[in-house]
Amino acid sequence: MKIERTKKTISGSFWGMMEKITRLIGPYILRIIVLKKLGIDYLGLSGMFNSILHVLCLSELGFGIAVVYYLYKPIAEDDQEAICQIVTYLRKMYLLIGTFVMVAGIIIMPFLPHLINGTVPEDINLYLLYLIYLVHTALSYLLFAYKSSLLSAMQSNDIVSGAGFISMVILYGGQIVALYLTQNFYIYAFMLPVTTTLRGILVSLYVDKHYPHLIKRAQITEERKAEIKSKIMPLMSVKISSMLMTSIDTIVITAAISLEVSAIYNNYYYVLSGVLGLLTVIYESMLAGVGNSMVVESREKVMDNFHKFSYINSWLITVCSAALLCLYQPFIRLSFGSESVLPIGLVVLFVLYFYFTVMEKIVMLYKDAAGLWREDMIRLYAANLANIVLSIALVKPFGLYGVIGASVVAYAVSVPFLDKVLFKHYFNRPVGSYYLWEIREVTVSLVVCAACYFVTSFLPEGLLGLLVRGVCVVVISLALLFAFYWHDAAYRQAIRWFTAKLMGFARGLFRKLGIKL
Repeated sequence: MKIERTKKTISGSFWGMMEKITRLIGPYILRIIVLKKLGIDYLGLSGMFNSILHVLCLSELGFGIAVVYYLYKPIAEDDQEAICQIVTYLRKMYLLIGTFVMVAGIIIMPFLPHLINGTVPEDINLYLLYLIYLVHTALSYLLFAYKSSLLSAMQSNDIVSGAGFISMVILYGGQIVALYLTQNFYIYAFMLPVTTTLRGILVSLYVDKHYPHLIKRAQITEERKAEIKSKIMPLMSVKISSMLMTSIDTIVITAAISLEVSAIYNNYYYVLSGVLGLLTVIYESMLAGVGNSMVVESREKVMDNFHKFSYINSWLITVCSAALLCLYQPFIRLSFGSESVLPIGLVVLFVLYFYFTVMEKIVMLYKDAAGLWREDMIRLYAANLANIVLSIALVKPFGLYGVIGASVVAYAVSVPFLDKVLFKHYFNRPVGSYYLWEIREVTVSLVVCAACYFVTSFLPEGLLGLLVRGVCVVVISLALLFAFYWHDAAYRQAIRWFTAKLMGFARGLFRKLGIKL
């Protein structure tokens, strides 16, 4: 079956955006309430638990990604027997993974006090609170995770995101009520496993209704099982990269500095991850479509789409980076108070961290869709080792500068090696011209960000000032990008394609709502 990739990408992006916006606004409100009702140390505890459990989730070893990758071909060929075999195998592995996360999490409980520099709030039982977070994490694997993977491979991320949107609304609403009525952090935390269960049930009911023929129990062939297992070690490196890069910093800061500094750091990282999350919706929605195109379309067509998406990605991250640079400080001051504002030098490092993280997303998207995990292992291990060693070595003499700077260096240095993996092992073309293109994009982005910061530095802060700054950033960055690139035919083609698809989606949405244009 040939998936309608553009339609499903945009539909998945829409519902994904709804979920991500909810995940962005909900925690923002909650962080402010927790800070005012309970104190900053509670925010630090929550951030530390999430980071520890992210590391535990390395136990997944990339099984979900591997199996989704192997589903592309049977879905394209409508091979239902093969789909059932793979889904059955995925179900079994997720049960094992969830069990392992639970057991491993319990084993490390005695070491929790050693990961905190200082004391925890007096009314908190560290072990009980951690156990609630642990159950929440384990349930995300134990409750029908294999059905979410099937929907992702079918490029039905809109269903998964829709279920996530509903559960997130209930979660954040319940947590806000609990904080105002009881000011009890345990009730606040207990809402996490409750809504995780709800989301799993919603996804399961949808799959049972619409794809009952694809979730029938079937014994996977030894050949196919061996093929999937051969991808486990390379995919473990992918998981280590994604989890450790985002988790090690918080753990190091909490252990070496304090819960309070960790909470302030996480306020900034929360904003960054919120923007990154909105963009990630687009990338996740594109993954199955890119994988499907690699099966049914020519290599030249795939290359053409790759360049088109790279242009659009560069345009998006330049605007977002400029917005972060100009809006970070007034937003943090307005939301959490002046005592939570970090120096501008750290803000620059956060923006660089964001830029280099998102810069490689399109290349990584195509690498994952092509299954080039083994070829990328060395780069990922080296980047993570550099990040860990540098963070630990630099946190004492340089504090937050050392920790965030270590992540920036690790990401920036690894980008060229990732490019080479894709061009050498999939496109079979020299990567030199793409390097030159990336250097040009980075240079243009620096100029745009500097110009936006210079202009907005003269504007007032406060809520109205924040809105004015935001408008100025968008106008200035788009105008400069237009001036720099409008002579480039490939850029114009990419923008026209993106605009046409966006307008087509808008018209379709209006028709569904019964609105005539």
